[in-house]
Amino acid sequence: MSWQETHTGIFRKLDMSVMSLEGHFKNLCNTYFDVEVVKEERRVTWQETWERLTFNSGLHYGRFFVHNEELYEVVEDNDLDNEDFVNVQKLDEENYSFVTSFYNGGASLNDMLKEGLNGLGK
Repeated sequence: MSWQETHTGIFRKLDMSVMSLEGHFKNLCNTYFDVEVVKEERRVTWQETWERLTFNSGLHYGRFFVHNEELYEVVEDNDLDNEDFVNVQKLDEENYSFVTSFYNGGASLNDMLKEGLNGLGK
């Protein structure tokens, strides 16, 4: 069943100069999940593996997302009351604050954060 969701919080861009996007996802899989579980769920890419592990387990689902080949982490997320909108503000070079509301039958928190990032330069 789907319902309206409203969130406020902070997300940050991770340092992509340290390792590749796939390297980040491999590290996330091996940090947050048991090695045997990771082996069982291993897919073509580490990003796909991470997405499957988090979706199936519900653990860390929606905590990380990719936008324009950059990896972001939701570091604070609070549920509020409802209405469709997104507002993203850049706090500094790595951190962003957000407030969003959406119907989760057609969008996710990550979808809304990406939409907010797209609207920053406009």
